[in-house]
Amino acid sequence: MGFFMFFLFTVFGVTFLLHYRVKAADEVDTAKTKVVDYEVIERVYSLVDKEFVENFNKKEFFNGAFKGIKDVLKDKRIELKEVPEFTFDETGDDVQILKDFEKKLKDVVSEYKSDDLSEGELLDAALAGMLDKLDDPYTIYLDPKEYDRLNESMSGGNFTGIGIYIELDRDLDNQLTVVEPIEGTPAYEAGLKPGDWIIKIDGKPTRGVNLDDAVNHIRGPENSTVVLTIQRKDVNEPIDFTIKRAYIHVSTVTSKLVSDNVGYIKLRLFGSETNREIDQAMTDLEKKGAKSFILDLRNNGGGYVTAAVQVSSKFLDEGVDIVSIKDRTGGKNRYKSTGSAHPVYPLVLLVNDFSASASEITAGAVRDAKRGILLGTKTFGKGSVQTIFPLDKGGAIKVTTAHYFTPRGRNINGKGLKPDIIVDMDEDMIGTDKDIQMDEAVKYLEEEIKKNRS
Repeated sequence: MGFFMFFLFTVFGVTFLLHYRVKAADEVDTAKTKVVDYEVIERVYSLVDKEFVENFNKKEFFNGAFKGIKDVLKDKRIELKEVPEFTFDETGDDVQILKDFEKKLKDVVSEYKSDDLSEGELLDAALAGMLDKLDDPYTIYLDPKEYDRLNESMSGGNFTGIGIYIELDRDLDNQLTVVEPIEGTPAYEAGLKPGDWIIKIDGKPTRGVNLDDAVNHIRGPENSTVVLTIQRKDVNEPIDFTIKRAYIHVSTVTSKLVSDNVGYIKLRLFGSETNREIDQAMTDLEKKGAKSFILDLRNNGGGYVTAAVQVSSKFLDEGVDIVSIKDRTGGKNRYKSTGSAHPVYPLVLLVNDFSASASEITAGAVRDAKRGILLGTKTFGKGSVQTIFPLDKGGAIKVTTAHYFTPRGRNINGKGLKPDIIVDMDEDMIGTDKDIQMDEAVKYLEEEIKKNRS
């Protein structure tokens, strides 16, 4: 499976992995804020040119702007007389190239802007078309509302929405897919299940939609409704779910004692509060008698790399390698464990094909250190790093700037991590009495405890 939130990005010091796992957001006007202007486009080009991890074709990048405008005109049923082509000397001065590009873009925008299609909408389409030419679903523009929601979603807390994590399944041509409905939320109560395909939102097909636009359409004010048309495995006809948005409180960590000796901790994402929450969960479970732990990373698509380092450190000795990040120049930044105040207990990490990014950093670090085992199914395989660059006029640009590697130097991008114990199971069995992955984890840990006692 492929928050795309998605999501490893850095906001100048805070790095975040985004496989783009998105949940419902706060109460906002869902209309997209149009703040893209020529200055923003120039800034985006400069950042991509300087920071994007791969070499890219600048001619295709600039001409993507006109492809984006062509697409929006087609959607509006407005005829485009001719698709312009921007040509330039790639060895020339960037300042002059940008000046010439801006002139050509202004000419096209002036020709087609109208009461039905504003300058802002045309420039937004131009920017989307440019970024699309990078062929990287993780490099995107975030308008101010999207950027605010992203920051808020990573802090846990309170939101207005339907309570659902979604992503684009790259194995199914980027089909918009339900990762997990959050227990107790409208999406959960309505009966949405992991693996459901969202084929329409309020009657509009989702084929070709990017994740951020999908999230914007699903979010909305409290007590308003959204209709999701779902195609479910083994069900012939699509099902319409009319779901009322509600006020939702979400914690990044939940925990419980699943047997006398086994503590269970589920991480929904690696957020700003995760370190505190998992530390408290471990302490509480230890007081209740836990002598081993299950760390459930199933359906966890990522989060802050700092949180991944903090979580990994709960189970690793001080100084142990957790992850290294390599940028396009070949420079590496290595993260190491800060150590833990908790006793060393047997550990199982539950993973599946929705476990990505920060989840894979944690899983890779624990296994490479031979500190615990992975149980479940192969992880997603997202090994790229995104950096968030805030823009002066609001919003931000998220750019893929590096790749990450496990402590043993493995690049898991597109490959994932194969569990030590493979237990296949449908995602909709997670958390039910038919959760055989959980059963196998408990069985394994109880046997390990017996060995340690003998």
